[in-house]
Amino acid sequence: MNDVAGATPRIREVGDSALLFELEEALAADVDARAITIGKALGDAAIAGVRDVVTAYRSVGVYFDPRRVAAPVVAAAARHACEADATVPAG
Repeated sequence: MNDVAGATPRIREVGDSALLFELEEALAADVDARAITIGKALGDAAIAGVRDVVTAYRSVGVYFDPRRVAAPVVAAAARHACEADATVPAG
């Protein structure tokens, strides 16, 4: 099933120290721009324990130290970034 534009991304655990946030299953400039915006928001949030935020074409990877921050905290911050992204007008 495809995500709808602007929907909260699917969150997948990648081992014990990373999460992958997958956006819409489309190769489109607006999806890429959304991934960049969400990645920047996560980086700007400066979450203690987050080591790196990597933006790809339709996803965002977040690498963290599980001894310093729990995966649900990182996921909540990403959801917040997605909600903030949804309030920004396109264009």
